[in-house]
Amino acid sequence: MADVRRDVSISVVVRIDRTGNWVDWSTGHRSVPGVLAVAESIVSLPAIAEIRFDRITRTTERLSLHDLASEETAS
Repeated sequence: MADVRRDVSISVVVRIDRTGNWVDWSTGHRSVPGVLAVAESIVSLPAIAEIRFDRITRTTERLSLHDLASEETAS
């Protein structure tokens, strides 16, 4: 059987008030409390107009030789 693992990380992205550009502030967070701590530490900075959180998901499928043979036979 295929083993499917989903890796999820969260990035804190900010919009700079003066330019309107979005910038990755910090990336690779694995927990919501960690992301919220970052947001709380930067929310009062005058240069920050807006904060958003991007969830990044990477799916990895692990297949055995039996799974591959079964897929090839089915097609």
